[in-house]
Amino acid sequence: MNRRAFIATVGVGGAGLTAGCIGDFLEDLTTYEAAPATVSDAALESTDYEHDETDRWTDEESFATETVEVTSYANEYSRTIDLSVLGMGEIRAGVFGAISTPKVEVVGESYNPVGEMDHDELLADLQDRYGELSVASDAEVATRELEAVSQTVSIATFEGEATLEDDENVDVFVDVSQPDHRDDHLIFAGVYPQDIPDEADRIDTLIEGVEHESESD
Repeated sequence: MNRRAFIATVGVGGAGLTAGCIGDFLEDLTTYEAAPATVSDAALESTDYEHDETDRWTDEESFATETVEVTSYANEYSRTIDLSVLGMGEIRAGVFGAISTPKVEVVGESYNPVGEMDHDELLADLQDRYGELSVASDAEVATRELEAVSQTVSIATFEGEATLEDDENVDVFVDVSQPDHRDDHLIFAGVYPQDIPDEADRIDTLIEGVEHESESD
């Protein structure tokens, strides 16, 4: 499993604005920005995960009375796992991502395509954006709960298959959780080999270690 994000950022929807119309545009523009969701250093150290990258992207949507600009964040983490029991070497085969995207409501309408995703849509998006992963929404095998971001969060586990280095296929578990916290929707997703013990515990530690604070905190 390579290091590119399994939850890829969405390209910014650009509007070609001239200098003369920027002022008028800004008058009608309402902006929403999420607070990044990051994993604490202590959680990373105890799980051997490392921070790979932070993605930030902005979407725009026009309503009858105003244009809304929505800024979201995704942090990706990974770890190298010894897969010698599967006939492979050490491969970066554990991946965890934390997305934060703001809650938006304009003239009685809510807008947030990421925050409104159900598990079916989220899994489809994961597969579209991370070509080496195959998982079906009817492949849910377990659920569990833990305490994170000041609440009890539910984690759904799905069976899937991932293509690692040298085109080796490995059975994996995909963990997904979609809590809300403060003014943001959060999405946590982890992918790890099924045959390696304690990997689910590492994902739990990462989720429990998520830090998400708004500017007003």
